[in-house]
Amino acid sequence: MSEARFGSSLTRDGASFRLWAPGAKRVDLVLEKKPLGMRRGESGWYSLDVAGCSAGARYKFRIDDEIDVPDPASAFQPEDVFGPSEVIDHASFPWRAQDWRGRPWAETVLIETHVGTFTNDGTYRAMIDKLDHLASTGITALELMPLADFFGRRGWGYDGVLWYAPDSAYGRPEDLKTLIDEAHLRGLITTSAPKGISLAAMRRDSSPKRTRPGAARSIIGSTRYAPSRSRMRFFGCAIIVLTGCGSMPPITF
Repeated sequence: MSEARFGSSLTRDGASFRLWAPGAKRVDLVLEKKPLGMRRGESGWYSLDVAGCSAGARYKFRIDDEIDVPDPASAFQPEDVFGPSEVIDHASFPWRAQDWRGRPWAETVLIETHVGTFTNDGTYRAMIDKLDHLASTGITALELMPLADFFGRRGWGYDGVLWYAPDSAYGRPEDLKTLIDEAHLRGLITTSAPKGISLAAMRRDSSPKRTRPGAARSIIGSTRYAPSRSRMRFFGCAIIVLTGCGSMPPITF
């Protein structure tokens, strides 16, 4: 794994954890409620390899013994945004639509959906039962409103705070993968675009008036890779112009 990569990743012997926290003097990995000291590397990267750690393990990062925070690159938050992050084994998912290569933009007939309101159950799994109906009506693309984990059980997705963790209110990551896989098996494109929000690095020196500088420093979620000034910016919302013949391209700003 690159030293500049956020988050947790399974290894041959266990799991590897990485966090960029240049303003912190100390970072501990709190794994299943047990703190483990992390090694500080270049440019403020902290890392730790844990033998025997497996998928399903829950963890947080402890900054300077002041505050425990979830992983900004978390792949799943089973106990919501303030709870621990969960190590996910992405490689183990048995994708069925191995030959899926997408379809031409000119064929796009898109429906925008909110997972929580699209079915009575409001889950990824429940949406699968509706896919045959969508395909039979001529829909070729399924857009999911933003899925990034947000606080609470209900939301439109525009207040997501952990961009790599699909919200647990709708199901687990493997449930979302199953929905995507089933959509592809029916020839349906799947897409989701984040709403524009500002994601900037939170450093010790970014808010001199902060009474508790450790409360939110050196944790960023703008990218899974080492941040640069050019990456600390506003992210625009992708606007898709829906046409049956593809006469207009997608517009982004």
